[in-house]
Amino acid sequence: TLITLILIGMTCLGICGTAFAYYIREHVSKDIDIDLDDFSLNFTSFIYYVDENGNEIEMEELHGKENRVWADIEEIPQTLQDAFIAVEDNTFREHNGVNWKRTIGAAVNYIVPIRDNFGGGSTITQQLIKNLTGDDDTTVKRKIQEVMRALELDKNYEKDDILEMYLNTIYFGQSAYGVRQAAYTYFGKELSELT
Repeated sequence: TLITLILIGMTCLGICGTAFAYYIREHVSKDIDIDLDDFSLNFTSFIYYVDENGNEIEMEELHGKENRVWADIEEIPQTLQDAFIAVEDNTFREHNGVNWKRTIGAAVNYIVPIRDNFGGGSTITQQLIKNLTGDDDTTVKRKIQEVMRALELDKNYEKDDILEMYLNTIYFGQSAYGVRQAAYTYFGKELSELT
């Protein structure tokens, strides 16, 4: 009886696995290519004038809905980088774009709701993809596509490139996009002055 149950279980897993692979090949895998250079972000523009001493003086700051000033990863204090990694994705430096333990846990919790506050399985890489594409549908297809894109992105880019783009993309409220503008908006400080 035990051997029969094991064989039935293995057969069911094989059928489900084959159906899942077919679904990915036909409906998801064509859309996983992602290139960070293909995405354009809205940046704040500055208008300067030259005073009588030849000094450039900022006259006006122009921005639309998104108030963003780019910060290279070298300009972002290490403590700030570490804080984001600790809060958002503490295994960021170790995983391949996807935290499989959290993702499988979130999938199981989606199918069989065990806890209300389980949280998602999204990594910093996956959050970056969601922010860049604007795709936040709550569908299985979108989540599978996001996972595949995260694997591809992590394979093609350094962790610091992904973190840099993420820290310049996220929204902090008050029209502040990215850590440089958030530092100025909330603390009136330059990034380098944050502790």
